[in-house]
Amino acid sequence: MAASVPGIRSLLPNQVSVHGKTNAVIKGENLDPVIKVRFQWLTECSSKETPVLERSTDALKFHIPSGNTGKVKVCVVTADGRCHSNIIITYGSQPTCTGLQPRSTWA
Repeated sequence: MAASVPGIRSLLPNQVSVHGKTNAVIKGENLDPVIKVRFQWLTECSSKETPVLERSTDALKFHIPSGNTGKVKVCVVTADGRCHSNIIITYGSQPTCTGLQPRSTWA
């Protein structure tokens, strides 16, 4: 009997700053054999991989690496190097502060 193929249902968060994010979670099915998570930039010919920190049959905990702005395809990788399923994550610019309200204080 063939092993079931890993599948992704969701990725939280699915929007991050270019600095990445710690403690991200993929939820899906048959995730036990997954050893790492691959990030493939859609506008570049580059990818990054990050190891799985915690796993169960239906959830993976890992870190999202830093990257350039844009959409990135995320898949789960098994020991044979094959990438299974995929979901899109969006990298955005770091938020900036343009002013504080109110401008007056009681001090």
